[in-house]
Amino acid sequence: MSIAFIVYKLCNKDKLAAVCLSEFVKKSQNYNFNAKLFRSLAEHGINEKSFLGHSITQLVIDELEKFYDMLSEADNSDKAEY
Repeated sequence: MSIAFIVYKLCNKDKLAAVCLSEFVKKSQNYNFNAKLFRSLAEHGINEKSFLGHSITQLVIDELEKFYDMLSEADNSDKAEY
């Protein structure tokens, strides 16, 4: 729950709102943000037992930026079709 709260607080809701809902759902299912974030945390030695001893803010921000970039690419490709 702590990680979900941090993601929620750091998430740029305006960037997410700029993407069509159906495109967001499709791309987010394929992207698998949770798996990527937890893999990044694990690579830094952070897990459910060691979480409290670390600051994960920058790791979450980095993963969110990658997610926004992927959504932006999807949004731009839709516009190119018109």
